[in-house]
Amino acid sequence: MRKMIEAPTAPGRAIGAKLDAKQDVTGTRQKQKKSKSAMSLFAKRNHKKIARAFGFALTLGSNAAWFKFGFLLQVRLTSRERAALAFMALKSLERGEAINVALAAIPDGAGPPIPPLLNFQDEAVFWSDFAEPEELQDYAAVCFFSMSVRAKSDFIQDLMNWVEANGV
Repeated sequence: MRKMIEAPTAPGRAIGAKLDAKQDVTGTRQKQKKSKSAMSLFAKRNHKKIARAFGFALTLGSNAAWFKFGFLLQVRLTSRERAALAFMALKSLERGEAINVALAAIPDGAGPPIPPLLNFQDEAVFWSDFAEPEELQDYAAVCFFSMSVRAKSDFIQDLMNWVEANGV
C-alpha cells in the first residue's frame, strides 16, 4: 500500500487532493542517472566482448555457439588468459569429469592415413598437412623399418640428394 501525503498548499489556497508519495510535486519526473558497472568502466575491450560472447554461448547452448566462442577466445584472449580460464573451468569439475574434458580437448592429430583416392603420394602429402609432429615421426620410422633393404638404401639416397640440393 502506498503512503499518501498531504499536498503542500500556498498561503490562501486550499488543495483538497492528496498526492502519491512517489509522485513529484511539480508534475515532472527527473530521471535518475544509472551508474555504470565496474566491468563497463574498467575492463579491457576484449574482455567485455568475451564476457558478452560467453553469455550468448551459455544462452544458446548449441555446439556451434560453443565452437564459435572457442574461436573468439583464440582471437581475443592471450594464451595465458585462455590457460587460466581452462584451468579454473577444469578445477570446477569432479576429477573424472575434468580428465574426460581435458582428454577430449587435446587434439588427436590426423589419425591414420586413409586409402588413397588418386595415388599414395597425393594422399601422403594431404595427410601430412594435418598430422601432428609426433605422428609424422612415428609413421616415418615405422614405414622406414618396414621397407626392404633395397628400398631403405634408395630412400636414404633420395634423402641425401634432397639434403645436398637444399643445402641443409
